[in-house]
Amino acid sequence: MTFAPDGRTLAVNCAGLSLWDVSDPARPRLAGQAAISDGYSSMAFSPDGRTLATGGGSVRLWDVTDRARPRLLAQPLADAGFDVTFAPDGRTLVTEVRLLDVTDRTRPRPLGQPLLDAWDSAALSPDGRTLVTTGGGTVQLWDVTSRDAPRQLGRPVAGASAPVVFSPDGRTVATGGVDAAQLWDVSGRPGPRRLGEAIPGRADTVAFSPGGSLLAVSGLDRPVQLWRLR
Repeated sequence: MTFAPDGRTLAVNCAGLSLWDVSDPARPRLAGQAAISDGYSSMAFSPDGRTLATGGGSVRLWDVTDRARPRLLAQPLADAGFDVTFAPDGRTLVTEVRLLDVTDRTRPRPLGQPLLDAWDSAALSPDGRTLVTTGGGTVQLWDVTSRDAPRQLGRPVAGASAPVVFSPDGRTVATGGVDAAQLWDVSGRPGPRRLGEAIPGRADTVAFSPGGSLLAVSGLDRPVQLWRLR
């Protein structure tokens, strides 16, 4: 599930797409629904909240301006991957395989060559200039300043897995995994640098607090833990 940027709508993946009005958190109300035949595993709202991208067997773009009537904007894009995230300007969609120009929401257009065959997880820096990917037990940085020519920064560094998330200031990345969570310094290009010791235990979810001073870690076999970052 994922919140719209204004915090008033929650999109839920459960036997199809459901949009919930959570203006009153004590009384969530179903606003609209849409069927998706092949399922999906990730969702992302555009920065203006008018478009929702879903990734799975195919990548789809939805017009959710009218929350009661989510509307498919373009034909599903096959073989584009499971993970989807919007760039801060809303004009670029990062999928598990490549970048897409979504300036015209009805005609998404591939940008450049595929970055990798696939990756586990990806995140964009707050300024939209750097992409971090995890896959095959490694973490990799990409310069995506030029959308048509993404450029690999340094070499993949071992010791990371999905999920991956940027800190609010864009200088640190947190990765999860079946054995541990790890922090990485990404402020000094060209590549990520391991910060401190790994946080032991399964980490299926990692999240920074809005100020970046706390890291939340949770997993199937552990309670939610908060770690203070000095």
